[in-house]
Amino acid sequence: MRDIHGRYPDVLTIATSGPAWAKGCDACKYGIVASPEVTGAVEFYLERVVQAVDGDLTFCTCKAGQRYRVSLLNRHRKLLADAKKDGRMTEAVSNKSHPDIENARAAMLESHGKLNKEPTIHFEKSAPA
Repeated sequence: MRDIHGRYPDVLTIATSGPAWAKGCDACKYGIVASPEVTGAVEFYLERVVQAVDGDLTFCTCKAGQRYRVSLLNRHRKLLADAKKDGRMTEAVSNKSHPDIENARAAMLESHGKLNKEPTIHFEKSAPA
């Protein structure tokens, strides 16, 4: 239940109120078998949409995986339909994309670049004296 400000007071309640199949099976977690690390560069749902469109997510064959896959692809289709309605997005529509998706993809790539540029620490054995 939401409080007077529209917030959920307890996130655990949300997780337990959904159907049991939505948590996935023994082979997955919420329908995903393998995925790249979430960067947090954009909203979570948009990052997952980009990952699904780019084929970076491995969905499980269970009900949760199939439903999650369809849900993300439907969100992508809705963004494309919204772009078609907006006459200013003709270039995006011709590329079968949406500015939000392109911006999210760029932010995610930039974030990955920042993660990969961090120096690593290597242990070097010194030669015996």
